[in-house]
Amino acid sequence: MCTLRDICPICQVNAKKGTQDLRPGRTESVRTVRPAGRNASDTPRDRAATDRGVGSVDSVRDVDQGGPGDARHRLQPRDFTRGSHDLRFAALEPYVRGRSVLDLGCGSGYRRADWMHAQIAAVAGEVVGVEVDAATVAAMRSKGFVVEHADAESLDLGRTFDVVFAGELIEHLSNFAGFLATAHRHLGANGRLVLTTPNVFSLANIVYRMTPGTVRTNRDHTCWFCADTISTLLRRHGFEPDISYIRHETPGRARSIATGLIRAPLPDRVAWNTILVVARPV
Repeated sequence: MCTLRDICPICQVNAKKGTQDLRPGRTESVRTVRPAGRNASDTPRDRAATDRGVGSVDSVRDVDQGGPGDARHRLQPRDFTRGSHDLRFAALEPYVRGRSVLDLGCGSGYRRADWMHAQIAAVAGEVVGVEVDAATVAAMRSKGFVVEHADAESLDLGRTFDVVFAGELIEHLSNFAGFLATAHRHLGANGRLVLTTPNVFSLANIVYRMTPGTVRTNRDHTCWFCADTISTLLRRHGFEPDISYIRHETPGRARSIATGLIRAPLPDRVAWNTILVVARPV
């Protein structure tokens, strides 16, 4: 598995653009999703800060950003969670609209106006959430959402869905086999696992580590993925993945112009921060 402490050459993946086709047996390709919107945030699998015993948690964004004394690279934004969930939702909406959806780790950002789970619930035919934190489950249920208090690594609801969604979750887990077994158990024959995860070889990650300074990262992350490693993991556990990338806008006019010029000649696997995976069970 790729990590930034043991960084390997940029993963070579098929970067040819293609048209989305979810039918089994179709040729799949790496491409980029280009929704309009602001930069998306990296949201973790929610647990109370006192349970983790580290850092501080923003009560709105539910992200452990570390304490005030933690180092931050001079090129990093002061708040790496300030972007919108709307951008990711625009990329995900075609896969969830009108379908039955199991949303794993759904409680992240539940106080936000652009909470991902609420946006999915607004367009899906049915949505059932799964959240590990009891207090968050209670708060979500009080708002009328259907949520199971359970662990995504061992869940069994005894039924299937059209889509199992896991947004910015897998990089927070320890038991990948259990998580992917959960996804398999809950997918029908034509179902899809849809997940997003940070791209280890994004331009930002490379630049931060090629320049002086200590990079602040999300303390709840256990790993990083590139297109190759997430594909290998999924194939080992009975999925055939289709990989794409979600574009984002950089905050600040000057920063946006500079990064836009740098990104223009780069392949998508380096230019963009978020990997989108749509995987069919095989």
